Amino acid sequence: MISPNPSGGAVLRPLDVLRTDDVNSVITLFGHYLSEEFERTKEWPDGTPVGATLFTTVMEVEGDVIGFASVDVALNAVELVYVAPAYRRRGIASAVLGEWRRQCPRALCAKAPVSPTGRRLMDSLGIPEAPRSAEDLTEIERAHTEAYAYVAAQCGHKRGHPGRPCKRCCQKHLERASVSAVMMYVNAVRAGKLALT
Repeated sequence: MISPNPSGGAVLRPLDVLRTDDVNSVITLFGHYLSEEFERTKEWPDGTPVGATLFTTVMEVEGDVIGFASVDVALNAVELVYVAPAYRRRGIASAVLGEWRRQCPRALCAKAPVSPTGRRLMDSLGIPEAPRSAEDLTEIERAHTEAYAYVAAQCGHKRGHPGRPCKRCCQKHLERASVSAVMMYVNAVRAGKLALT
């Protein structure tokens, strides 16, 4: 169990997929993450907040979920950490990762690629970046190609690069992707098809 109030005034606890507020908050925050990363990199973002091998923690301030973090327990690797902009630079993400490092029986690493901000955080905590396998990279590239192709087929604006949809259509798709990614996992857990990590 994670300490209830390690830093920054946040309460840290496991994501509860039976709590509608938790699920909706993670969907919203994941959508913000996807949007921010797409804006920053102009590429399809990697990572997901939930999954069969992921342990996900939510961060609360005064009852509001203001962030989440997920670790792949099979690889002992940080999958994703996101804190809402208004709550950044308070030590909340550092506290979560520090607690995970204390509790994990093996050394914690971060799944590549890591954003520049994430890299600074991981470096400050001594968490190395684990390179992706060739199979992972191939799967990521396939997923990105399919996403762009799907959105491009839906995009009626046809601005810029002919093989890429416009920014507005990409952002709309990322909003839908945040709902889809979280709800597929939540529905599988609620239906008993997937055990909680």
